[in-house]
Amino acid sequence: MLLVSAGAFGVPPGPRPVAVGDLQVLHPDLRAGFEARWPLGLVAAGELALPPGAAELLTLLDVRDAAGNWDAVLVDGLSVDSLLSLRALAGTVERLWPEHQRIVHRSELTDTVSALQSALSSVEELLAGASVRLVITPSASTAVRETLTALALHGYAVDSVIANRMLPTAGPWATQVRAAQEEALAGLEPDVPVRRAPYLAAEPVSPDALLALGESVYGTADPLAPCVAPAPSVTRAGDEFELRLALPYVRRGSVTLARSGDDLLVTVGDQLRRLPLPSVLRRCVAVGASAGDGAVRIRFRPDPALWPREVPR
Repeated sequence: MLLVSAGAFGVPPGPRPVAVGDLQVLHPDLRAGFEARWPLGLVAAGELALPPGAAELLTLLDVRDAAGNWDAVLVDGLSVDSLLSLRALAGTVERLWPEHQRIVHRSELTDTVSALQSALSSVEELLAGASVRLVITPSASTAVRETLTALALHGYAVDSVIANRMLPTAGPWATQVRAAQEEALAGLEPDVPVRRAPYLAAEPVSPDALLALGESVYGTADPLAPCVAPAPSVTRAGDEFELRLALPYVRRGSVTLARSGDDLLVTVGDQLRRLPLPSVLRRCVAVGASAGDGAVRIRFRPDPALWPREVPR
C-alpha cells in the first residue's frame, strides 16, 4: 500500500517511496517537481514561487508516476476545493484556448499551456477512478451537505464520511457536546457510511497509533472496500427519455441547466459541470426538469427534425 503525504512518519521529501512497516510512504518534493516540470524557457522555474493549485497538481502527478502494483494508494491532505478545481480545469483550459489554435500559433507560451493541459487531463483520468474519504467537523452539517452535492456533481465517489474528534460521554459537559455532535450527524443522512473518530489526547503520528485509530473508526469493516460513483442513467417513458443525475441534497432552486451543442451544462451553486450527452439524447430537445430526492431529472423528447420518420407501408 502506498501512502502519499507531506511529512507522515517523518519521511523526507524525495522522488521515491520509503518503507515504514508495511507501508510505502511518498513525500512529494514539490519544489523539485515544479522545477523539473516547468517547460517555459522565458523564466527559470527557480525564480518563481509555486502558483495557486500547483502543490495539489504536482502531488497528483507524483501519484500518477508512482503508480504500480499497489493494493491501494492513499493521498493525504488534498482539500475539497482543490479536488473540485482540478477535475474541471482541463475542460476549462481547452474551452478558453483550444488545442487546434495552440498548434496553429505555436510558441513557448502555447507549449506551456499544452503541457499544463496534458498534465491536467492525466490527473483528471486519475481522479475519475478515485474515491473520496471526507473528514468533517460534526457540527457544520449545512456545509457538509453542500460539499457532498459538489463532489457528486463532479463525479466523485464518496466512500465514507468521517466525523473527527467525537467527544466521549464522560461528564455532563462532554455528554452535552457529544449529543450536539450526534444531532448534527443525524441531520446528514447521506447514502454513505458515517464513521466516528474519537477525540484523542495527542496526534496519532506513529504507525501503532494510526492502526489503533483505524480499528476504532472501522471496526470489522473493510477500510479499502471499493466504491463507485453512480453514473448518469437514461430511461425511456413512452415518447420521452429521462436523464437522471444523482446529486444528494439537491434543491430545485439551486440548479441551473443549459444546453451547449452536445453537452449539458449543470450548475449547482458556484460549481459547474459540462456533461457530454448520451448519443440518444443528442437528437432530442429538453422539455422539462425536476430536482429532489437526491437527483436531478431532465426530460427529453425526440427532435422531429433529427429522428427518421416511419415510412408508410
